[in-house]
Amino acid sequence: MIYAESGSTKVKASTFDAIAYVHVCENPFNIMKEAYSALRVHLNTFRLLEEKTAPSLVDKFGWCTWDAFYLTVEPTGIWHGVKDFVEGGAPPRFLIIDDGWQSINLDGEKPNEDAKNLVLGGTQMTARLHRLDECEKFRKYKGGSILGPNRPTFDPKRPKMLISKAIELEHAEKDRDKAIQSGVTDLSAFERRMEQLKKELDALFGREDKSGCGNCSCKVENYGMKAFTRDLRTKFKGLDDIYVWHALCGAWGGVRPGSTHLNSKITPCKLSPGLDGTMNDLAVVKIIEGGIGLVHPEQVGDFFDSMHSSLLVLVLQDPNGDPMGVYWLQGVHMIHCAYNSMWMGQIIQPDWDMFQSDHLCAQFHAGSRAICGGPVYVSDSVGCHDFQLLKKLVYPDGTIPKCQHFALPTRDCLFKNPLFDNKTILKIWNFNKYGGVIGAFNCQGAGWDPKERRIKGHSECYKPISGSIHVTDIEWDQKTEAAQMGKAEEYIVYLNQADDLILKTPKSDAIEVTIQPSSFELFSFVPIRKLGADTKFAPIGLTNMFNSGGTIQEFGYIMSAAEISVKVKVKGGGNFLAYSNVSPKKCFLNDAEVAFEWFL
Repeated sequence: MIYAESGSTKVKASTFDAIAYVHVCENPFNIMKEAYSALRVHLNTFRLLEEKTAPSLVDKFGWCTWDAFYLTVEPTGIWHGVKDFVEGGAPPRFLIIDDGWQSINLDGEKPNEDAKNLVLGGTQMTARLHRLDECEKFRKYKGGSILGPNRPTFDPKRPKMLISKAIELEHAEKDRDKAIQSGVTDLSAFERRMEQLKKELDALFGREDKSGCGNCSCKVENYGMKAFTRDLRTKFKGLDDIYVWHALCGAWGGVRPGSTHLNSKITPCKLSPGLDGTMNDLAVVKIIEGGIGLVHPEQVGDFFDSMHSSLLVLVLQDPNGDPMGVYWLQGVHMIHCAYNSMWMGQIIQPDWDMFQSDHLCAQFHAGSRAICGGPVYVSDSVGCHDFQLLKKLVYPDGTIPKCQHFALPTRDCLFKNPLFDNKTILKIWNFNKYGGVIGAFNCQGAGWDPKERRIKGHSECYKPISGSIHVTDIEWDQKTEAAQMGKAEEYIVYLNQADDLILKTPKSDAIEVTIQPSSFELFSFVPIRKLGADTKFAPIGLTNMFNSGGTIQEFGYIMSAAEISVKVKVKGGGNFLAYSNVSPKKCFLNDAEVAFEWFL
């Protein structure tokens, strides 16, 4: 039986021309290619990933402002954030200005003023756009103010203090709500506590800065988001792209009726039975609470043009309060990314999202991002970075040693539960230009509970897990350029975390490993080439980078009667490792002879 929901009370039908597609194939990876290709022809409503051009950011390192500021994001803080990365040797090539830059307010507030002192995600979800350009704190930015010697000061502790105080207030509100549910009638103590915390939060925000363009509606080129992004690019030449986040309907609550030139109205939302049975989500709760201010369909083009035109310029915690969530919930994120890539990778470039380099599980996340095949970006707070870790992911020019494909679960993981079955390691595979790579991650410790409708911890699973790694775990035939590498007679395997080498053949036994909780290992499988009768060689890459194989740009060799010369072009700096069964006579770096070590 198939049960279908349109999600709309006005879209009803008792028959369907097409509602499901069934495809059969022996190869679980080919089945996705074939099925999507067939649906592409049948529906003609989408294009395959291979028909699209991925944006340039997939090869770059970036910074997202969300965890650094939440809704308190503002120009000076962003400026100092980018500056820190550049000075630390990991320059961002793209910037995402997340939620907090728009002109929003709540229905009961003055229609032409921004909502004040919003901090945490959730407080803005019933708010709506009251104008279609940036909010006042960006609008009043004066061009050149961060370029000169007297640029505005910034206290990196301030966003953390605001966030901490806002969390206190949020907890107080939850305590009050629990008291109401338990039948408490005298709420005065809760209300006094909340009122005091609100005053303390307002005091942390301080006096409102009246400088700059303020609330004026003029379009002065030397003010606002255009001027700010222009100044960022003037100072930081490597910053290629600056993005801003916004909801599909403009803001979480849409557009406020009567506040703009657009015809919008509040549309109430009611969950369909199927959606109502999924995880309880704050965004859904808030949208149901306030409805969405939807623009008339005939004005959608005008809506997006108006919102985007003002921007154009020419150049982690456990929501359920689980104290161990800082560890075991990190694996849930990886599982979702890996398996969603299996379903969606034929039509979109999978994105493994941001992480924080100073997080307790930062290295765990960094290992997966290194071989995910997509962009690498973090959401560090200003001044809170682990540059030693970031430099294992990012070149000095802000690009990354990216894999050639998008990471997918290995065949033996597809129908297992690497979250809380007490036995399965998540293994993901990908390609580099001259080899393959497998990442083994111990994600055990948490997962979805259908009865409680939430992700809950499974502490009994948070322990070392053993598994096996084999060259055949890599699906070499999934990329034409990689197919030949899968036919090699021998492979040298480099273990990134253990800093070890193993010689293997396709007929060798699997590599047995034990992975600690919230830990990982990266296995680079590099085909060994026979050069002449007696010489074997394989380039492994820079071992100081997580994805060592991704650092190799070109590889070739010249054979003569007297000698064999191998040339490897590598991007980046650090320790270069290669396999050779005989000791080289000489080694050159950028045409200058250098010392090297060869060991058995």
